[in-house]
Amino acid sequence: MKDGIGVAEAVDGYPAQHMILKLKKGLPRYSLIAIVATISHKRVMWEIASQRLSPFMEICLQCPVDVCASRDSKGVYSRAGSSSGEYVAGVTEPYEPSAKADLVLDTGITSIEECAAKLLEKALIFLSEKCGIFPGGSKH
Repeated sequence: MKDGIGVAEAVDGYPAQHMILKLKKGLPRYSLIAIVATISHKRVMWEIASQRLSPFMEICLQCPVDVCASRDSKGVYSRAGSSSGEYVAGVTEPYEPSAKADLVLDTGITSIEECAAKLLEKALIFLSEKCGIFPGGSKH
């Protein structure tokens, strides 16, 4: 890992991701496919997930902070950085963009419907090529 952070230290710093990675580890014996959201603004978590979850498809959602703030019905962005202690990636903490995402969806300019269609298309190709699952659900 880079910046002197090892896998164990990075996972320990992200308890939710650690739990997800542990859970996913046991699924192959049941012939199940897991779709896991390892949501993080740090590259180190994507690197850990890609090492531990195989096959792995990285999807990156991009959206300018001002667009995210305009969509924020809970007021999280307006409280970010104030005494409330709200934490928001890209506002109170730097966001590290992905260097090797399999799919990048710009949700700031692309409709939800178009993003969903692109995601479904890419996921079906991934399941077929990496998991041996045809879109109809049968295995090779």
